[in-house]
Amino acid sequence: DDIRDFEIEGMSIGDSALDFFSKSELNNALEIKDYKNKKYRYYFLSFNKSQTYEYIQITVKPSDKKFIIQAIDGHIFYHNNINDCYKKMSNIKKSVENVFTTIGEDGSGTHPAYSNSTYKRVFYQFENGAAELVCYDMSKKSKKTDRLGFSIKNLKFLDFVTNEAY
Repeated sequence: DDIRDFEIEGMSIGDSALDFFSKSELNNALEIKDYKNKKYRYYFLSFNKSQTYEYIQITVKPSDKKFIIQAIDGHIFYHNNINDCYKKMSNIKKSVENVFTTIGEDGSGTHPAYSNSTYKRVFYQFENGAAELVCYDMSKKSKKTDRLGFSIKNLKFLDFVTNEAY
């Protein structure tokens, strides 16, 4: 059970984002955001070649000229139909648990950035990182869309997100 064995649309932790996207595509992403202290940057892109996900979010270190992937997320948006999100989440959970021996830990809570929005998730801890499968039930006030996210993170980025990012 190695986090680098996980793939989202053929991309894994440790791959170069440049093997999948040009610098121009990255620079023209739908959203580009630096995390606190500019230790990491993510690019949120639509991904036409996708088999499963509508959007891909790739996290790299801004100073890394090779754009080595530190974390990758696949997203599917559900326009006010959270139950479809939960169904898809259940199917992905079964697939993940058929491949890895690690058992996921179920959880739920309030979205850290949007009040009145909630999530349900399954969290998988590995020796060198983590995977997370989550459905976000976004409040109408947030003006954001319900979505499913499946993310894989290396250990250093996981530590950063857990302890420093917010």
